[in-house]
Amino acid sequence: MNYTMVEFISGNIAKSICKKKLWEYDSNTMFGVEKKGTLISIFVTLMVVLTMYLIPPVIFMVIHILPQIISIIFSVVCSVLVVIDFFTILYVIHVSNNVENIEKIKQEKQEGKKTFGKHICYIVLNRLNKAYPDIVSEEKDEERKSVFAKGICLDKLIWVFLICAFGGDIIETIFCRITGGVWMSRSSVIYGPFSLVWGIGAALLTLVLQKLAYREDRYVFVAGCILGGVYEYVCSVFTEVFFGTVFWDYSHMRFNLGGRINLLYCIFWGIVAVVWIKICYPAISRFIERIPPLGGKIVTWVIMVLMICNILISAMAMSRYVDRKAGDNGDNAIEEFIDYYYPDSLVEKIWPNMKIK
Repeated sequence: MNYTMVEFISGNIAKSICKKKLWEYDSNTMFGVEKKGTLISIFVTLMVVLTMYLIPPVIFMVIHILPQIISIIFSVVCSVLVVIDFFTILYVIHVSNNVENIEKIKQEKQEGKKTFGKHICYIVLNRLNKAYPDIVSEEKDEERKSVFAKGICLDKLIWVFLICAFGGDIIETIFCRITGGVWMSRSSVIYGPFSLVWGIGAALLTLVLQKLAYREDRYVFVAGCILGGVYEYVCSVFTEVFFGTVFWDYSHMRFNLGGRINLLYCIFWGIVAVVWIKICYPAISRFIERIPPLGGKIVTWVIMVLMICNILISAMAMSRYVDRKAGDNGDNAIEEFIDYYYPDSLVEKIWPNMKIK
């Protein structure tokens, strides 16, 4: 509700300044074919709620890590930059209301007349053109069309990571329910059902094995066995070295290497690689590329910022859990903050199979 009011007020203010609508939802239904105003409002509201849980703890930790004078300087600099950015955009919007001014700026740019002010103006114009094409662009709709995350790119890999991290967690949870008869958390992070092992593994398989997509299955299978085994071994070493924890141990199985990997699971990795590269990834890739370019870019980086904060908070919670078990009661504001909001009971609920080395 609050977001809807903010959106309504800001939209009308922007319209009075720009003399044009910056956005318009053509569909009144939640799942209409056109732009989905209701769905976007729900999504943004969800992002705001997640931000309240994920961003403040990270800011709190950063503020207490940095010296006070650095924090003050950083805050002042950021505030000044925001003010400068705001008034620069207002000026450029005023200029852009006259088509002749836009053409003049573009022509001077092409002729190499690069004064500092004109250079900044041109950069902001491009930025506004990408975000709100109707403000400064007279291009036809057909000329604006582009494909989001086409081919193998960073945006595509981020979405592959997110989709597979979520899907992998759900698969493991259901598997544990069927085989063990209990509902068990399989998440790698504090907030949300996301398995980082699945997400990173899928992105890695996509990046490395995509070149083998048109080769015979046996090539993909062998490459998947090797890559999966190396990846699982590295993950095991990483968690043990940096957090002093162990999440899996294959010492009881035949043909294992240090209890970190075993031949049977390497074969499973090979099968997963074939299924992923030949069947799953092409379908998921087509789905990702149908996402609207501008909205997709914004959503991609908003979610990734929140996920990075989620990972940082989870790493701190895991590290403090290990320290508390070793008798460290915490002696600074950050440790006290982590101990209060992420106690042993929560950590053991999120990672029930975690063992301290």
